[in-house]
Amino acid sequence: MNKRGQVLEVFYIGLFLLVFAIISVIAYLIMTEVQGTLDQKLTSDVSRNATANGLKAIGLNDTIAILIVIGMLIATIIGAFFIDSHPVFFVASLLLLIIMMVTVPILSNVYEKFETHPSVSTAAAEFPIISAFFDDWPQYFVVMCAIVLIVLYAKYKRGGGDGF
Repeated sequence: MNKRGQVLEVFYIGLFLLVFAIISVIAYLIMTEVQGTLDQKLTSDVSRNATANGLKAIGLNDTIAILIVIGMLIATIIGAFFIDSHPVFFVASLLLLIIMMVTVPILSNVYEKFETHPSVSTAAAEFPIISAFFDDWPQYFVVMCAIVLIVLYAKYKRGGGDGF
């Protein structure tokens, strides 16, 4: 119970990225709309530079999102390595993987519908890495889950010990 490094966590990585991507696109959209009004009302160059830098910082979320996904995957792999699991649970993990394979394309489609909506399509175009990730998310999901399953179940030790 409450173990880390399971196949379900790979699904959580994609869910986290979906929420992060939607928030980033909306923040970029809001900042671009507000920046024009602020630049007209702000009198100093320092203030104008601050709003421009804020917009650049939100634009970096495209690269940051992939770094976060890679970091979360590495943490999940490390967590899977430290869990002592019996190979008999591989079947349950495989069934869970198959069930999640039905829901993973839904996440991919949610982002695709979001990014193609006319009101956010220009802002979403500023995040091409996230868009490319969600285009291939089902394939990435299978590869990530395979890695976690291999690490989780390939190290089973035979012999004495405390249970499984």
